[in-house]
Amino acid sequence: MAACIWSRAGWGRQAVVTGEGRYAVVHWLKVGRSPVYADVELFDDLEEATEMYEAMSEPYYCGGSCRKAGGRHRLVELDLTNQHSW
Repeated sequence: MAACIWSRAGWGRQAVVTGEGRYAVVHWLKVGRSPVYADVELFDDLEEATEMYEAMSEPYYCGGSCRKAGGRHRLVELDLTNQHSW
């Protein structure tokens, strides 16, 4: 499900999805002139997902590849019947 949601077929870029679970921490990446693509980590536990999201939201987490650290990260619950995004 995560690979389908965050892949950008028209750009020739697949999302990089790791882990398993219903909570997705999404990090939009852009390296050089490459198209933007999603790096998605899945978690079973909301607390673990929240910790990762908060770490990614630190200003220097991305080492300069993320111009606005908080703006390129999302914490999403993958539930077709009850959708949430923080």
